[in-house]
Amino acid sequence: MGNEVSKSIYEQASEHLKSYLKVKETILDNEYVQLAGDVSKLVAFVRGANELIINKKFNSFLNGFTERDQPTEEQMKRLIEYIDDESKAEFISDTFSKVLLSNSSKSCLLMGTLLKSIVEEGGDIKHEKLVCISALTSFFDVDIINFALFFEFYHWLETKNNYNRNKKKKYERFLIYSLKEFVRAKGYNYSSLMLTIEKSVSSQLILRSYDADIAVTFDKDSESTDVDTSDIDEYYTINSSGLYLYDYIRRIL
Repeated sequence: MGNEVSKSIYEQASEHLKSYLKVKETILDNEYVQLAGDVSKLVAFVRGANELIINKKFNSFLNGFTERDQPTEEQMKRLIEYIDDESKAEFISDTFSKVLLSNSSKSCLLMGTLLKSIVEEGGDIKHEKLVCISALTSFFDVDIINFALFFEFYHWLETKNNYNRNKKKKYERFLIYSLKEFVRAKGYNYSSLMLTIEKSVSSQLILRSYDADIAVTFDKDSESTDVDTSDIDEYYTINSSGLYLYDYIRRIL
């Protein structure tokens, strides 16, 4: 069989995973659903459609995990050796579930690449990579493209302002009005970029912060204090998880 994985190695991997987890039957395998007459025809259709989608997603995932058509026996052995406790078994199983729930073939490819690096590194899973895999579940293809554009924006900002890279952090926080200027200059879709930013904030890839110039005045006559916080700047910063994700996105774009 050469480098192709034999059936036995897949069975070994499956049994090894099941030894740590209790595998439950899905609703589509429920006998009541199968005996529901016309409903079963709809279920059969859904199954067929799902199989096409699942195959496409897992093919993308495997391309990222193996960088070839099929995983080698050596790669599968590494995966088996990696699963040495319940938490890792849950992580692998959960990653497969996230592949099925993902909204993007590119996301599946990235998950496969991330899982490969995690297995090769061994040991405890880096928190940043857990965040990346979780975030990818909700990413569309356009979100992945937009996320890469944020780094193009940083480069544009550095060039525009003649930043000294020896004194400035490459990925420092940026003002939202600077992003608007970048969009106008490049002709990108601002609304789309903002949707990806909001998704990235909720997924812990980008941090949002505020700076306010607070003016406090005291009225002697009324003995009251007036606080003016109208001048508020909104900033965004790509954190360590976001930097990890960008590093992997660069490999596929």
